[in-house]
Amino acid sequence: MSSKTSIMIDGRQVGEGAPCYIIAEIGSNHNGSLTLAKKLIARMAASGADAVKFQSIRSDRIFLDAFTSVKDRELHRRIELPEEWHDELAACARRHQVHFLSAATYDEAVPILCRANVPAFKIASPQAVGHPELVRLIASQGRPVLLSTGYCTYTEIARAVALCREAGNEEIVLLHCVSEYPTPPERVNLRVMDTLRSMFGVPVGFSDHTLGITIPLAAVARGACVVEKHVTLDRTQEGPDHHFALEPDEFAEMIRGIRAVERSLGDGRRAMVSEHERTVLPTVLTRLVTKTEVLPGAPIEDRDLLFRRAPYGLLLEDLPLVRCAVAVDRIPALTPLTWDRLRIVK
Repeated sequence: MSSKTSIMIDGRQVGEGAPCYIIAEIGSNHNGSLTLAKKLIARMAASGADAVKFQSIRSDRIFLDAFTSVKDRELHRRIELPEEWHDELAACARRHQVHFLSAATYDEAVPILCRANVPAFKIASPQAVGHPELVRLIASQGRPVLLSTGYCTYTEIARAVALCREAGNEEIVLLHCVSEYPTPPERVNLRVMDTLRSMFGVPVGFSDHTLGITIPLAAVARGACVVEKHVTLDRTQEGPDHHFALEPDEFAEMIRGIRAVERSLGDGRRAMVSEHERTVLPTVLTRLVTKTEVLPGAPIEDRDLLFRRAPYGLLLEDLPLVRCAVAVDRIPALTPLTWDRLRIVK
């Protein structure tokens, strides 16, 4: 199996050597309001998101009422994404120059999302685990697949990846994910990204459920090429995903932090001395300084020397020649050595 380090989403490279692809996970935080959904798209686009993502949910296509409590049925009906909204939300996203994405949770959502011209498909981990035909259907659309791994074992991840490849789709990004809301930092285990990358030979990102912005920044420093983060306009709103989501200013701060992390990574090549370091270097160099008074004609021995910062004087690299020299005149203690005070005799 060959290793694939990047994919293309709507002409944009996502993966090694490219900026992190940042997804604002609106999910169910539209609260059943199309107006609120559009406001979220606008605010997240203004914050710097590359994509906004929803969840294409129809509760009657996921749950059996006979085995679902009235409370849960009411909750899931409130967070459904009406099928007639998809085109309008996609158009809103285009106006704000961000990608429109949604996780298809039932088969009929796939053609709806194709008509909305999503540039990639998201597969949530419950569907990756329990709905192989949906995985196969999504992969067969010929669009990149972002696959969350939250509830998956390695075997289930391998099966989902194999289904995509059997459908002729190699454009896969695995998103390391812990399906705990919120996720404590000690249970995030970012090193799993390294394992997934090595095991499956695909780009790897991070679907985050921690509080705050620290862990996403760490994920990017560790090589995440995609970061997905839940967002809301107001964390105090009622709903299952508001309480751990980022508000717009926080999301914008996360993006600024990610871009700063990317700039800090560099190319891995160590310059001998940078331009800035060369400017500062004369003020921080350690020089050869006399520890005690040296009389004229006396040899310069190691015991006579200190290493101290000084604005002028000989350097450590000059020490072999200094050992071959004698003092030309009297050199007081705590004086930086210079060649005009020395004569080479050996």
